[in-house]
Amino acid sequence: MKKVEVFGSKLCPYCLQAKAFLNKHKIAFHWKEVAMVAGVKLPTSNFKEMKRRSKGETTVPQIFVDGKHYGDEDTLADDERKGRLDTVFR
Repeated sequence: MKKVEVFGSKLCPYCLQAKAFLNKHKIAFHWKEVAMVAGVKLPTSNFKEMKRRSKGETTVPQIFVDGKHYGDEDTLADDERKGRLDTVFR
């Protein structure tokens, strides 16, 4: 199993969607909380790390597989439709 990290916020519906998707598909992941207040992401260490590693992405969720930037909840849905989840995550 590959190492999966998800940067997201418990206040973000897209993050909760990604979390539920990964759980449904039994894909283990490490959650990294990105603090938000009134929809604004705070410049915490997790936010800065996410932005640096994703080459500037500031939206959440951002997903990394084995240290490489993978994408967001839309990328998960696309790969499920194309039958690529096992290739990406296992």
